[in-house]
Amino acid sequence: MKKRNLSKLTLLISRFFLIICGFLIGAYLIEGLVRLLNITLTTPVTSIIDEGMILLAEGIIGIITAVILCIFAPSIVNGLINFVKLIEKGLNRFSAKELVCAGLGLILGLIAAFFISTFFNSVEIKAKFILVIILFLDYMLLSLLGIRLGLLSADLIFPSSKKTSSESKIIIDTSAIIDGRIYDMAKTGFLYGNLYITSFTIDELKNLSGNTDPLKRERGRRGLDILTKLQKDKSLNLTIGTNDSAENADGDKNILSLAEKTQSSILTTDYNLEKIAQIKNIKTLNLNELSNAIKPVVLPGEKLNVKIVKEGKEQNQGLAYLPDGTMIVVENGGKFIGKETQVYITTAMQTSAGKLIFARIEENSENIN
Repeated sequence: MKKRNLSKLTLLISRFFLIICGFLIGAYLIEGLVRLLNITLTTPVTSIIDEGMILLAEGIIGIITAVILCIFAPSIVNGLINFVKLIEKGLNRFSAKELVCAGLGLILGLIAAFFISTFFNSVEIKAKFILVIILFLDYMLLSLLGIRLGLLSADLIFPSSKKTSSESKIIIDTSAIIDGRIYDMAKTGFLYGNLYITSFTIDELKNLSGNTDPLKRERGRRGLDILTKLQKDKSLNLTIGTNDSAENADGDKNILSLAEKTQSSILTTDYNLEKIAQIKNIKTLNLNELSNAIKPVVLPGEKLNVKIVKEGKEQNQGLAYLPDGTMIVVENGGKFIGKETQVYITTAMQTSAGKLIFARIEENSENIN
C-alpha cells in the first residue's frame, strides 16, 4: 500500500513540474520564433496589438504543451527512470579511479570546447542555426574525447600496486560458499586475488536459510556462517556486491552473465555451472577438481595402515578411508571391521566421482589395534 501511494505521489509531483515546464517551453518557443523571424514592432498602436497577440500565442502554446506533457507524464517518468538505470548499469562497469579520470577528462574537454567556441562566436555567421549546430558538435565531440582519454589514462594517473585487472577477479558462487572448504583454503593463504560475492548470491543464501525444507535451511545457514567467517578474514581481498543487476531469477545465469561482462573467473563446486562456463569461454575454478588434484598419490604395491569401518557390497569385503576421504575397497577385509590393519594396494583408479582404491590384506598380516 505504501509503495502504491508513493508511486501516485511521485506521478503527481512529476505532472506538476511537467505542466510548469511545458508552459514555459511553449511560451519561450513563441518568443524564440519571434526573434528568429526578426519581427519588428513599428508603430506604438501596432506594437501594442502585436505584443498582445504574441502574449496570447505564448499562453495558448504554453497551455497546449503543458497538457501534452501532463498526458504523457507516466511514459516520460518511466523513460527517465529507465534512462537513469541504464546509466547506473553502465557506470557499474567502471572502477572508481576510471570514473574520476573520466570526470577530469570531461572537464578538460569542456574547457577546450569553450575556447574553440569563442572563435566561432567572433565570426559573423548570418544563419544562426548553423552556428548552433557547430557549437553543439564542438562541445559534444570534445566532451566525448575528454572522457575517452580520461578512461585510457586511468592506470597511468592512478597506478596500483595490486593486480586489479579483470583476470584476478574471482566470483564465488553459492555452492562454493555452502561447501565450506573455501574458508579452509583462505586460512592457508592459497586463496588470493580479488574475490567477489554478488548480491544475488547473498539473497539466495538468505532464501535457503528461511526455507521450510530442513536440509535446504541448514545449507543456507551454513553458507551464511561461512560468509561471515570470510568477511572477518582480513587476509582476503573480498568484496560484497550491493547493487548487482539480476537479469533473471536464476542465480547461475546471473553469475555467468556478470562473469562474461567483467571477464572474471568463477569459483564453484557445481559441475553443470562449470560446463556452461566452459562453453562460454569463462574460466572456472572447481574446488572438487582441486581437491582431487592434491590427494596423495597411492601406487599399486604400496602398504598402508588403515582402519576398516564397514562392510563392502561384496562378500567378505571391507571399506576404509584415507584422511582426505578417498575410499579404499579392501578384499577379504570383512572380518577386520572396526580394526586397524595393514593392507597393500592392488589397484588405484580415477572415476568421475573421484579416486577409488582397491587393496588386499595379506594372509599373514597382523592387526595393529
